[in-house]
Amino acid sequence: MKYVYKILLILFLFAANNFAQQPEEILARAGNENITEEEFIMRFQLTPHFTDTAKDLDLSNGLDSSKKKFLYSLIAEKLWAQKALQEKSDTNESFRLSINSLKNLLLKDGLYKKVVQDKIKITDEEVKDGMKKFNYILDVDLITSIDSNMIWSFYVNLQKTNKFDSLLTTNTKLKELHKNAEITFGDFESERLEDSAFALKEKKITPPIKTKRGWIIVRLNERKTNPRKDQNPNVKMNIVYNKIRDRKAELLSGEFLDSLLGGLKVNVNFQLFNKLVDEVQGSLKENYNVNADLTNGDFYLDENLSLKLLKRVETNLLNAVFVHLPGKEKTVKEFVYYLSHQRLWISRLDKNTITNAFHKQVRSFIENEILAEQGNKIGLENLPSFKNDLEHWRQNYLAQLKMNKIWNSILISDQELYDYYKNKYKMSSEIPQVNILEILNSNLDVIEKILREIENGADFKELAEKYTERAYTKTNGG
Repeated sequence: MKYVYKILLILFLFAANNFAQQPEEILARAGNENITEEEFIMRFQLTPHFTDTAKDLDLSNGLDSSKKKFLYSLIAEKLWAQKALQEKSDTNESFRLSINSLKNLLLKDGLYKKVVQDKIKITDEEVKDGMKKFNYILDVDLITSIDSNMIWSFYVNLQKTNKFDSLLTTNTKLKELHKNAEITFGDFESERLEDSAFALKEKKITPPIKTKRGWIIVRLNERKTNPRKDQNPNVKMNIVYNKIRDRKAELLSGEFLDSLLGGLKVNVNFQLFNKLVDEVQGSLKENYNVNADLTNGDFYLDENLSLKLLKRVETNLLNAVFVHLPGKEKTVKEFVYYLSHQRLWISRLDKNTITNAFHKQVRSFIENEILAEQGNKIGLENLPSFKNDLEHWRQNYLAQLKMNKIWNSILISDQELYDYYKNKYKMSSEIPQVNILEILNSNLDVIEKILREIENGADFKELAEKYTERAYTKTNGG
């Protein structure tokens, strides 16, 4: 929950700055800090709220008691932060490195808004075209290859014979990416591929089209009506608009990154990289009490485990240069603090899986450093809005340090825990139990596709085996 809270905070801090500045009304004062109406609204919107009973929301007299409770918690946070400052917690190396890592994330988000978000332009024609495509679901076969000569040869031969399946069988090096895949507007990363697919007649194919995955041919089996065609027009338009925006944002982001990273020389110490992989493997096994490397599951390198990792690595290695960037060097310790804010998910504890996950994190770390440096160059760090956002972060993190220090000092015996549980929940042999099926997937577009297939009568267990990301439920239908 702490991790989600932090990530959401970054997003909302920048969203709040989109509004015109108004004179700030002070709601409360905590020690030497003011809590303004703007800060309260922003923080209240981004924080998850849980209510035990209907009494938690007292609407009879116009007073939302959950807001009142939240204001008290915000006052407490300010006071905790001030107490941490009195104890000079802001001078700790861990605090400095954590704030620096978060500052880079804020700089990256600010740069994204300036060079990507503010440049996205969506026309009425694009929305109209998207709405038209959204009305249909295409049942397609996807053929891919990284070899342009091979896939073009397949395409040319197919024009002569029109025997799709038999020709595919003889071309064993061509990969059938998906058979009878159902796609609708926004499912393809490539706009060109999408336009070509929606222009097809049944049993026809597109010419090979180059994408990030290589060259792809699409064959249209059937064009179906989207069950969501008659959905609320405003909801449908919002879905289409967001998909267009996301696609344009990805394109602009890629172009901007290419302009920054193209020709840039970056060196990574892979001896240290391999050492870190070994230590992470050991930390995860120890934390999850797992011995076998090939055990499947959901393993997370979260903030607490990242900080424990620091204690496993020798001091001389922690301070060694890990990444050489133009004009600056980053240590192993700085990389680990960056990792502490990523909540890295690993599906298996063998070295190869962890190594692949780490390659992505190192690349992301390098990109973040370069983007933050670019944000500095254009003066984002000097903006009053940025300083205000960073100060909110600083206070929140200081308060967490102080609260964690107190929580870690509290000792509870097993007997106390057992007595509390027994008194509060009562011991009973009639505890209700349920069996559930689940499909876990981190991609919202995939989830929408799954819901469509369920609405069309697809078997839930088969969908779970195909789409769920939780390894240990994948083999038994969710």
